[in-house]
Amino acid sequence: REQILISSHREYMKQKKEAHNKISTILNSMTPKQEQRYECWNRSVIPKQIVKSIMNKTLNANSGSTSKKKSNIDDKSVIVMQALSKCLVMELVSKSREIQKQTIDSYLQ
Repeated sequence: REQILISSHREYMKQKKEAHNKISTILNSMTPKQEQRYECWNRSVIPKQIVKSIMNKTLNANSGSTSKKKSNIDDKSVIVMQALSKCLVMELVSKSREIQKQTIDSYLQ
């Protein structure tokens, strides 16, 4: 049993090191502008309490219940929703930049 734990730990550490190396390779290949955007994205956080509140309101509205009782939402669900929300915001910003560029180009022509 101890050997299995040691082997599992070694495999985990190996995978962790490989993941770190991949991330380092990607970060080292970024331009300064890309690196700045990544750092901003990495530091940005959608507050957990706000996400949880929106989830509660949505679940209570869809349940058809008129009671003020809050849904039981666990922290892991909130973290997943924070990550999905962050991806959505990233997509919106990216699309907005594309539209902005197209609009500017059309005015310059």
